[in-house]
Amino acid sequence: MKELTFDKSMIEEAQEWADNLGAIKNSITKGKGNYVGRLGELALAKHIGAGEAQDQSGYDLIFNGKKIEVKTKRRAVPPRENYIVNLAKTSRHQRPDIYAFLSAQFESQKSGQYKNLEKLWLCGYKSSEDYFNESTFYAKGDIDPGWKPTPQRKHYRFSADCYVMNISDLDGVI
Repeated sequence: MKELTFDKSMIEEAQEWADNLGAIKNSITKGKGNYVGRLGELALAKHIGAGEAQDQSGYDLIFNGKKIEVKTKRRAVPPRENYIVNLAKTSRHQRPDIYAFLSAQFESQKSGQYKNLEKLWLCGYKSSEDYFNESTFYAKGDIDPGWKPTPQRKHYRFSADCYVMNISDLDGVI
C-alpha cells in the first residue's frame, strides 16, 4: 500500500464538489462518502499523472487509454492486507477497465461519523474482468466470515449486495 499526498486545495475542491452533489443513486453510504470519494479521485489522478478527474458515470479517470473507477473506503485505522474492498452490486452498470481501491484513514469514527482525515492510502488495482471473476458475492445481511470480533462488535453484516475481495488480492500496478 502506498500513502497518497493531498493538499488544502484538493480538500476544498472535494468538499465543494460533495456539497453540490448530494446523495448518489445506489450509494451504500447515501452520499456520506462523496467527499473522500472525490478526494481519492483527485489524489490518485495526481499520483499517476492522469490529469483531470473525469467524473463520468462509468469511470473517474483515464490513464494510458484505460478508464479507471476509483473506490475510496472510509476507515478509522490504517488498511491492512487482510481487510476487504467491495463493489456494490448496484455499481455493475459502470464499465471501467480498471478499479482503483483507496482507503481514507480518519482519526476516529463514531456512529458512522468520521472525524479528522489523517491519511489517504492506495490499496491497489484490479481489472474489471478479474475483479468480478475473483471476488466473492455477499448478499445484504450476510455476515462477513473474515470479520475478527472485537469487544465493540461481534460481527459485520453487509449493508448491501456486494462483491468482496481482500486487499492482499489486489494488484500493485495498473
